[in-house]
Amino acid sequence: MSTRISARLDDATQAKLESIQAQTGRTVTELVAEALDLYYRMLRADNLESNRALLSLAGIFKGPPSLSERVKEEFTEALDGKHAGHR
Repeated sequence: MSTRISARLDDATQAKLESIQAQTGRTVTELVAEALDLYYRMLRADNLESNRALLSLAGIFKGPPSLSERVKEEFTEALDGKHAGHR
């Protein structure tokens, strides 16, 4: 299955597209598909890197065994305790 798309390009972007077509011999369809694939892979790589950064924090904090299941409640209780004297 294929989907037809339509895009409006400014003059500079159109010139880039034509230049890439001339250099590669690829069709607009091929270039758009390749560009989307490249952008998709780049976003996935960024997400994986973000996840790696978060995973590096796993297990370094101390707290009750239920902390991962009760994070909102524990956080609220901690804030309530911290600000109890300011009310």
